[in-house]
Amino acid sequence: MQYLLAHWRGELSLTKSTLLNGVVAYFVLMFLFLGAGQFIKSEAFVYFALAGFVGWIIWAAVGITRCAFKIIFSKQSTEVHRIAATAAVFCVIAFVIFVGQDLFYLFR
Repeated sequence: MQYLLAHWRGELSLTKSTLLNGVVAYFVLMFLFLGAGQFIKSEAFVYFALAGFVGWIIWAAVGITRCAFKIIFSKQSTEVHRIAATAAVFCVIAFVIFVGQDLFYLFR
């Protein structure tokens, strides 16, 4: 639970927040939900998986963005770290836009 809160607050490193909680968690969730969806033919499971995925998107996006903003506005950060943090923020924005469009079309 402390790990989840630390990520939410942006207290983890940008690498851990982006790669582990963002990229790796995305592939794990997709593998689990799509794999389980092959065996569980319930509409309730679809909504459960969708709620879990949306919850993860919010948690991951907030944690990565908070971590990146701490780096961007820190006086101790180097230019390279600031550029990496800015890139992470743009990746989060792009991911949320693309997933948001998919969810919009799903529920249209």
